[in-house]
This record gives sequence, structure tokens and C-alpha cells, in this order.
Amino acid sequence: MNLFPNRRRGWEVTLGAIALIYLSLGPVGSFQLWLKSHGWQRPVSESILLFSAVTILYLVVVRLDRRTPSHLLALAGVGAAYLAMMITLAPHPSDRIHLLEYSLLTISFYYALKFDFSPPLRYPLAWMGAFASGFVDELIQRVVPTRAFDLHDALLNGAAASLALLFTGLVLEREGARS
Repeated sequence: MNLFPNRRRGWEVTLGAIALIYLSLGPVGSFQLWLKSHGWQRPVSESILLFSAVTILYLVVVRLDRRTPSHLLALAGVGAAYLAMMITLAPHPSDRIHLLEYSLLTISFYYALKFDFSPPLRYPLAWMGAFASGFVDELIQRVVPTRAFDLHDALLNGAAASLALLFTGLVLEREGARS
């Protein structure tokens, strides 16, 4: 499976996602502060995460037909790992959104790299691309008035990238797994 029809589209989407993350830092920070002051930050972020989880399940199980017991078990295991990470490492709503955005960015990196690199190299390169993007994100936040540099967020981005690659390897890339 490849997410993109060609190398150019893969890099356009991946670099576009990075640009969107960076360009939205100021407005998203202001919006988060507004949501928090009105008591809406948690319900809005949890709604976004729930919608994303249902959409991902639909795309993976229905559209990609990953319905074998091994796929479903891997999907449940990765889902449980994400849930555990949310509870232990990402208790705040904004931290949980980091998990989603950097997981999706990592998968985008992986599939953009698929045109030029063999499987063993794609995984560490995708992880490094997502982690470096997340670290630059944190550096930018250092100068945005409504945001702050947080090493914890950079590490959380790396953890999200790791889980996204686990999901990619065990669920997305295992097309023929029949149990």
C-alpha cells in the first residue's frame, strides 16, 4: 500500500502538514486559551480525538479491509498503548492533540519515504523527520506569545512517532496477514 500516488505528492502533503503545524501555532494557542477560559478545552479536544479514532478505525478496518484477527489484535494493542500514553504522559488536552498530529505526520513521512528507501531505513528516517519537526515546533513556540517551549512535548512527539510506526508496520503494511 502507498498513501500517495507519487513521490512529489508525498512530499507536498508531508511538508504542507509541517507548514500547517508551524503556521497554526499562534492562532491555535490563542484559541486554546479562549477554550480553556470558557471551560471548553477538554470537551473540544476529546471530541477531536474521538472523531479521529472513529475515522481511523473506519479507514483501516472498512476501507483498507484490515479485518484479520492479527490486524485487529495489533490495532487493539496499539490503541491500548495510545490510551496508556494519554493517561500517563499526556494528561492535558493540548498534549493529546500532539499525539494525533505527530502520529499522522510520521505516517506521512513514512509513505513519502517509501518511494526512495527500503523498509529498514524508512522507519528510523520517518521517526527522525517527525521528531525533528516536533523539536522545531517547540523552538518556534519559544517566541510565540501564547505558547512556550516544552521539552516534554518534544519527547511526546517522539513517542507518538514511535507508536505511529508500530501501527504502520503491524497494521497498514501487513496486507496479507491471515490468521
